[in-house]
Amino acid sequence: MKLFIVTQWGDNNDADGPNAKHNTAALVRAADRDEAVRCAEELFGSLPHSRVLPKAGHVIEIGIDRGTCERSAILLGPVLVRQGIEFGGYTTSWVRHYGPEEWTEVAIADAREE
Repeated sequence: MKLFIVTQWGDNNDADGPNAKHNTAALVRAADRDEAVRCAEELFGSLPHSRVLPKAGHVIEIGIDRGTCERSAILLGPVLVRQGIEFGGYTTSWVRHYGPEEWTEVAIADAREE
């Protein structure tokens, strides 16, 4: 299983919604990116979302879970993280585009500008 940080743009408790100074994130154990997104979006959808879209906007693959559990799960979250935070050392990152919905692999530093 792999470990991912899955981010929903913004904070529903902030009047700026998706443009808030913080994003909502979850640490997820999953077999692949799509399963990590499914798990995180289940969490995001259970939270208030009148100001934000309860969808994953950014995913970073951060490593391998060497445990023996083969079940996908939210390991931590939801947590608020500052926008522009550096995730140094990680190379695989995707940003979601809507209409048509697709994921694009991007460099970590470029993810928020997509």
